[in-house]
Amino acid sequence: MDIGNAMKNFLEIDEILNRCEIKYYLSEGTLLGAIRDGNFIAWDHDLDLRVEPTDWKSSMREEFERSGFQYLDAICPKLYQDKSSGCVVIKRDIHTDVALNYYYPPEDLRLTLPHRPNTHNTLRPARFYRGDHFIDFLGIKVRVPYPPEEYLQMLYGKDWRIPRKDNCYLSCQKPISMEKYIKYLLRHPEINQGK
Repeated sequence: MDIGNAMKNFLEIDEILNRCEIKYYLSEGTLLGAIRDGNFIAWDHDLDLRVEPTDWKSSMREEFERSGFQYLDAICPKLYQDKSSGCVVIKRDIHTDVALNYYYPPEDLRLTLPHRPNTHNTLRPARFYRGDHFIDFLGIKVRVPYPPEEYLQMLYGKDWRIPRKDNCYLSCQKPISMEKYIKYLLRHPEINQGK
């Protein structure tokens, strides 16, 4: 990944989301790079942001396209019916996954809907997303799951501070079935109702 292009895209995306009053969190490899290295990870393949569906707006396609991003709906109707999983925006050959972070009250979890079923564990304790916790990253304040070090250890294991290019971190993530979560979200649309 071209770090310079990733920085330009990230700062533009931050401006768009802030202008639209959409709170977002750094996630996955983007959070790992920000906390561990203070930058993006050169061998990462995309940027990862999480947004609550209650903050998401139907006008986001127009907002991103107006700023020169290619916008792809990240929805899988066969699996999720009317539940969007967010979007992928592309500019300067950098992909950014803007995934919606649904709330699942029975187990007090946040879940993202993977683009491909059962690819990796997408469940996170909701406590990481309570309140607004920020770090300084690239000269701006950005939200992070809190505490970020504990979150990263949950995602990548106890050796998360050791840079690895071989994606061995993914061995910490176990495939799961999303069926019960999707059924619940479809039966209770009011819980994650977007704007």
